[in-house]
Amino acid sequence: MKYLSLLLLLSNFSLAAPAAKKIKVVTTLPVLASLAREVGGQHVELSSLLTASIDKAEDPHVIKDKPTFKSLVSKADLFIQVGRSLELWAPLVIKASANPKLISGEALLNASSGILTLEVPTTLSRAHGDVHPQGNPHVWLSPSAALKMSENIKNMLIKIDILHKKDYESNFNTFKHKLTLAMFGAELVKKANNDDFLWRQHEGKKLNEYLSKHKVKLSGWLSDAAQINYSFITYHTVFSYLAHDFNLKIVAHIEEKSGVPPSAAYKNALIKKAQTEQIKHVVVASYYRGMNKIIDYITTKINGRSIFITVDCVPQQSYIDFMSNLLATLIKFK
Repeated sequence: MKYLSLLLLLSNFSLAAPAAKKIKVVTTLPVLASLAREVGGQHVELSSLLTASIDKAEDPHVIKDKPTFKSLVSKADLFIQVGRSLELWAPLVIKASANPKLISGEALLNASSGILTLEVPTTLSRAHGDVHPQGNPHVWLSPSAALKMSENIKNMLIKIDILHKKDYESNFNTFKHKLTLAMFGAELVKKANNDDFLWRQHEGKKLNEYLSKHKVKLSGWLSDAAQINYSFITYHTVFSYLAHDFNLKIVAHIEEKSGVPPSAAYKNALIKKAQTEQIKHVVVASYYRGMNKIIDYITTKINGRSIFITVDCVPQQSYIDFMSNLLATLIKFK
């Protein structure tokens, strides 16, 4: 009877035991929340300050403070931003939150740390427009960069929550394998039998040599992207990392300088270049819909077509689904 009473007591205690406290993670962009979900799994509670929908994402360069920002950030155990001067508004949000872990930098992560940087300015001057001193910050459109960002998130979660280290490492490795399959295709992944090796080959521009030597077929995103065989104009330097990873052809930007709309002379020169080179495609991030008059004008003058694309994850969308949809949209646009 005593043993039965003890078992009942332990059973009641187990049922009444509170669930483990989740790590409150606040991100600037939805795509960072998506990556943090892959790595953090059941141990994290996620919030993104910016939002995205199928038709439009908020511009991460310029965002108006919302009443929810202070509340979310003040309670955050971890704040994740892209960095590289993309979210210039973030320090003000952090300061207003009075969250000591974020103000000190202890729980603040620049997800782009250690990632290949494109378009680093050689000189810093307002004469060149709204330049990013650390280079182009739109790194999340590179799957290679997304993998590194997820690794940075994993390392930071382990630092904050060492108790669940094995889970974070396991979740990261699972995501890395899924991303590798999406990028390279099942046949090549099976042949190489080493995910890290394939990413090194890709980043070192040696993948074609490996394919030729081992007579193995490439599939996945890299194969699909070969169908995006047209050159295109874009508005801002949002697609540079996507182009770098998939050998896409961006021939010009509608912005004369970063953050600066084009002058009449620049527009005329751009139109002439497009007409000469027979460029018919204009691809623009959806948060530049406000510049549609300029975009429509140039598109009409070159007798071309334009498309606005959401360049961030919509709610609950995985990074892999996001990238698959983005590439499929560009393929269809040809």
